[in-house]
Amino acid sequence: MVDAALIRFIKTMLPQLNKKQQRLFLGGIANISGPESMGTLAHLTGIPLETIAKGAEESKKVAAASAEAVDTDLRAAVLGIIDNVALGKTTDYLLWTQLNTHDLTDRLQLLGYNVSSDLEVEELLLDMGFLVRPPQADTDFSTLQSDAQQFEIINQKCREAQEQGLPFVYVEAKHLGKFSWELEHLKETNAFFIVEGIRNWWQNVGKKLFPKANTLISVTDIDLDNESLKNAFQRGMSEISDAFNMSMTFSYIPAGIYKWQHLESSMTTSIFVDLPELPLKSLLVTVSLVNAPQEQAEEQEPTELPELPEILELLEEPEVQEETAPQELTEPPAKAKATRRTRSKKSETTTGKGKTGSSNTRSRRKV
Repeated sequence: MVDAALIRFIKTMLPQLNKKQQRLFLGGIANISGPESMGTLAHLTGIPLETIAKGAEESKKVAAASAEAVDTDLRAAVLGIIDNVALGKTTDYLLWTQLNTHDLTDRLQLLGYNVSSDLEVEELLLDMGFLVRPPQADTDFSTLQSDAQQFEIINQKCREAQEQGLPFVYVEAKHLGKFSWELEHLKETNAFFIVEGIRNWWQNVGKKLFPKANTLISVTDIDLDNESLKNAFQRGMSEISDAFNMSMTFSYIPAGIYKWQHLESSMTTSIFVDLPELPLKSLLVTVSLVNAPQEQAEEQEPTELPELPEILELLEEPEVQEETAPQELTEPPAKAKATRRTRSKKSETTTGKGKTGSSNTRSRRKV
């Protein structure tokens, strides 16, 4: 809708703009007021309707580019805040911070960014690939410090695994609702699901990428605080260790906002739960490889060289003698006869050389 105040504003601004600016200006107003306002704008300004419509399309592109630039800048600001606080780091395998979304919102607003709520910041973090599991507001500082050390330990294990050529995997469970994790009689079943996901990954992916590995290092953000679940999980991991004759280490990612810098590959195992008192549910256990496998040098047997006489025989090329057709004599009889004697003498000389060479060859073979 174009009201009187907007008309006065348009009449004030148009004389100060060039043609392109006028087109974008009126196009932007049309995008805000709606497509039906284009006719009114054309009537008020005398600018063709087609020009205003073109300006509206161009204005949309300019707005989208501007929003993208703002979004890129905002994302960089989030990473900057995480990297500059005491309990956070963005330069390792696992990027992390123990700030919560409210803290991040306050800091972004102090930097001048237009973020209106914690929910907006959380959605931005999720879009950036972060997992949002911030610590509780009443968490004491000593616990935060302990958790920060755990983040550092995880990154250190990643570096060691890369140096030693060992697999380091991140295990996550998706689509797990209250029905499974809070029912006591399903605790051991959940542990079995996680163990089976790890077993499937090693059998189908891991042992092909790391054929010489004797240790599998795993981390997860699945809550294993429940004693029943933890014991069942440890039993399952012990069974895998015995079956594959390799060591198994497992760590837990503490509360925080974090994401993996890079994941080499992922494998998801789908498991369906069908119990009489519950509807059919599907559980997804995903195992992701964090570090890149080292290139395995192929061992090749050295090629045996043939003995020296065989090499010499391969290098010798037999002489090919071209057969020439006899030439017809056209000279007088007497002259032709002399020529034949001369040629016969030359032929004997050549044959003599050939016999000498042959004799020398035989003498070498006898020696």
